[in-house]
Amino acid sequence: MPDRGETREDLLNMQLSKLLGTLGVSALAKKGYRTPSGTTGEFDIIVDMGSHMVALEAEFAHRGDGGRGDAEKRLTDPATFFRGKPVLAAYSVGYPKELSTLDETESFGLLLETGNLSVSQKFHSTEWTPVASYSVEGLAQELLDYWIQTDGGQDLDEITKEASDVIDLAAEILEAHGHETGEKGSDPAATKALVWLNALMFQQLLHDNLPPEALPLPHTGKQIPEPDPDQDVVDLRDQWKEILEINWWPIFNAASESLKQTSPRGAQLAIEQLKRSASKIASKGVIRQHDIAGRIYHRLLETRKFLATNYTSIPAAIVLSGLALDPEHLLWSERNLSDRATLADVKIVDPACGSGTLLMAALQNLINLTHDSSISDDPYDSGELIQIVLENGLYGFDVVPGAIHLAASTLQMSETSRLISALNLWRMEYGVFNDEVRLGSLDMLKSSPSKGSATQQELFETSKASSGAHITGKGEKAQHKVAFPTDVDLIIANPPYTRAGGPGDEANEEWNPIFGSMLTSAHKTVMTDALRDTLKPTCGSLMAGLGSAFIALADENIKLGGRIAFVLPATSATGSTWQAVRSRLLERYEIDWIISSHDPEIRGKKGKRPGRVFTSFSESTMISEIMLVATRKQFPSEKHPVKFVNLKYNPRNPVSAHMLTKMLLETSDSSADLTSGSIFWGSTRHIPQGNLFGKKAWFHTAFLKSALCEAAQDLADGKIGTTKVSIATLEEHWHIGPYHNNIKGKKQGVFDIDDNPDALRE
Repeated sequence: MPDRGETREDLLNMQLSKLLGTLGVSALAKKGYRTPSGTTGEFDIIVDMGSHMVALEAEFAHRGDGGRGDAEKRLTDPATFFRGKPVLAAYSVGYPKELSTLDETESFGLLLETGNLSVSQKFHSTEWTPVASYSVEGLAQELLDYWIQTDGGQDLDEITKEASDVIDLAAEILEAHGHETGEKGSDPAATKALVWLNALMFQQLLHDNLPPEALPLPHTGKQIPEPDPDQDVVDLRDQWKEILEINWWPIFNAASESLKQTSPRGAQLAIEQLKRSASKIASKGVIRQHDIAGRIYHRLLETRKFLATNYTSIPAAIVLSGLALDPEHLLWSERNLSDRATLADVKIVDPACGSGTLLMAALQNLINLTHDSSISDDPYDSGELIQIVLENGLYGFDVVPGAIHLAASTLQMSETSRLISALNLWRMEYGVFNDEVRLGSLDMLKSSPSKGSATQQELFETSKASSGAHITGKGEKAQHKVAFPTDVDLIIANPPYTRAGGPGDEANEEWNPIFGSMLTSAHKTVMTDALRDTLKPTCGSLMAGLGSAFIALADENIKLGGRIAFVLPATSATGSTWQAVRSRLLERYEIDWIISSHDPEIRGKKGKRPGRVFTSFSESTMISEIMLVATRKQFPSEKHPVKFVNLKYNPRNPVSAHMLTKMLLETSDSSADLTSGSIFWGSTRHIPQGNLFGKKAWFHTAFLKSALCEAAQDLADGKIGTTKVSIATLEEHWHIGPYHNNIKGKKQGVFDIDDNPDALRE
């Protein structure tokens, strides 16, 4: 029978977990667990960090060691799992002595006010940090600031900086030994260095984690060799050749082929630098965390424009995928996803997958959905579940071969203890070949010229072949037709936004119809004409841009009851060229979420890293964006609440993104402020979907304050309050210039205004 002190500790633990919850930390008290050896126990408090768990063990500070002994027991090797996630860190929390003698009501109030919680932290491979005094709010902030560090507790910025610096160094070495620089917007030397670092890190992971008995015949019993800093490049190529005979084609083929194309001396010196960093990074366990792997890739993409494009930020990917895979939504709640056969039937598609950020976030959320009990039945089944999803459930398409390489690498790094037989990733042909137009993923629209045909593209050279390229573990399978998967549950994407209406490069005097990346004007025109014809029977618009075209592609292929989740330009909610898309959404979907950011912060440039405005959900862009989640319905309900969310702060890191997602999913009020502790995150307002019919624009996303949004909507509807007023568009009185993003300059100016008042009446 517990004594009075122990009972009070249990009550305080319950109170502390509730208080942490109100401050944005996903905390649960008194939850049972089972260690890998079969020992059972109970966490005082367990905190969900998204991809892993943190244990909090608490006791009165004047009794024992303030919880450190119990907390250390939670850090087992291999890790204890809770709901399918490993426990990678622990905190000890010592309650002040005065709480031990008060009744429940008094202790709760004092717990909220105290600043004397004795707190210490430990990772698997570190010593306990010095004990420090915290308030509950301070402890919550410490947990939020902690976010996805490595299992060694090293600062993420140090790791990403190391990876970025070594790639810069390797690229400089290659350029010094005669490696040609690329065209504007590309960086072949840095791209090669990235691919090599990627392969070396993965090789180290395989050496450390893949059991030799897991290899297939005739390789059973062999261990994947460890990269050796003193090894000759020729020996490394031989190692990669042997690895390719087993599996992992997406990673090692590109690395091996690019190594052949490089001068031996330059390659040797560059590889020597990359090997040391690769082994160091992999040994810390950093690359196995999606959030960290993605952050490294994105930091590199920021630093040097490898692929001349932008990608979804990690926090935005977490929020978008978390809302799309809401466990309470009928799409997921009515299926037993812990059943292997059911899980294998799930299909998630990203038709513009880039480096795989959204697919990886969706994978993590889907795996989380499979663990719906307080104690996982089998904490070691996560690898099997990941394998099932990778081989059966995730589909990615892109026109950039380098992006597909990164996507394949990122996805395979999520599970290095098993052989993944195939990844459903395709490199889609894009351009004009012998007068034949290829529109990338948009070829899968029924009205496209080629209706699903794709052709192989190589990473460092573009070659014309006769078939699509399907990435598998053993190589690339030729396929004449690449069709969109059927019976798709979720289509999630951050498509390119290029549109007709302005030059992609302001230094270019030539009009850019939409395909600014085409080498010749003739090809630009042919591609534009083909896309215009393709989009005619759809809701997509050439003037709205490629984002609307991808909405049309999703609309053709999502199943009834399935969901679409997109990052789109903010003009998709208000722009006139997006009207057909908005109408289609109202007619065929129940719109669940529309999220916009009004974050005032602009991240300044640091070194070679560009600045960023946090109104964007993509990396390295100045475009304001929204996130959209909608469910395909045969008969959408006019009463369905469309949840408009206006954020004052865009999540900066994965933990704050998980916290925001949880807050959004748990907010049921039709109008509510989003707060955690003293932080005001923004507001949400539910609008019945029927109220959006007939509206020329949805101004519920336009401002942070709901009252301003309502006023803007009233103005757009031709009224102020109950008084209707006449509203005229600018184009009725002024000539709108042809360029969408120009204010001043020799060929710029949004308006062509005549000072003669009579012009207003013409």
